[in-house]
Amino acid sequence: LADGSRYISISHTDGYVAVALHREHFVGVDVELIRTKIQNLYRRFLGSDEIDNLDKNCETVAMLLHWSAKESLYKIVGNRGGSYAENFAISPFTVGASGCFYISYIDKGNLIKKLPVNYFVASDYVFTLCVDDEQ
Repeated sequence: LADGSRYISISHTDGYVAVALHREHFVGVDVELIRTKIQNLYRRFLGSDEIDNLDKNCETVAMLLHWSAKESLYKIVGNRGGSYAENFAISPFTVGASGCFYISYIDKGNLIKKLPVNYFVASDYVFTLCVDDEQ
């Protein structure tokens, strides 16, 4: 915020807005509608290991959670983010109604950050939140 009192992240999609505020750490938030068109785009933002480890029981939601988590972390690391497929890596996880998994930011082969991503899956959207407590 302009007065420096909070770190803020904002996301929106059709009919939804998400806002995250934190007193001490950078935050990244994302909200995405559950749409099957993600199945036509996933090779642009998922690495081969991530594709192999997708939860096959709910593949569309798993793809959206990967995208959303990468969006959330991008809001923390900014323009140095690079390629979602090459510079962001998500550890394997099983999709539930809510939970936590890990995302890493890698630059030139070096692990820069590994942060937890909290998520929530509703009937028509997914939500992810990442807090950079490693600052």
